[in-house]
Amino acid sequence: MAKGTLNKVILIGNVGKDVKYIESGEGVAKLSLATTEVGRDKIEKTDWHNITAFGKLAGIARDYVTKGAKVYVEGRLQINKWTDKEGREHVSPDIIASSLQILNSKKTSDMPPLGTVLNPAVAPLGFEDIPF
Repeated sequence: MAKGTLNKVILIGNVGKDVKYIESGEGVAKLSLATTEVGRDKIEKTDWHNITAFGKLAGIARDYVTKGAKVYVEGRLQINKWTDKEGREHVSPDIIASSLQILNSKKTSDMPPLGTVLNPAVAPLGFEDIPF
């Protein structure tokens, strides 16, 4: 990370469709997340966000995140640029997830407790590990 910079995104929203999982070496999971806000005029505005998870977190998303689930996502913003066959340039923002937290879900069998932070890089602390 460059000195004095920060790239962090935090979203809470609803998963729009089931997770797409690609078994490519470390594994890649893609999902779409809807966030909605109500303006002063009482009109709801929904934004859709592309979320990508890699490695163990991708496997966790594949196994536990389902369409309709409300999730908390932390990650970083990545801007993808490409040119199509007709020569048109496209720009697509993508959130690279570092952790997910399932806030509610229809799936209940073999699921971690709701509210569990799904971040394979961080081992959960036990009460004996808290430094105070």
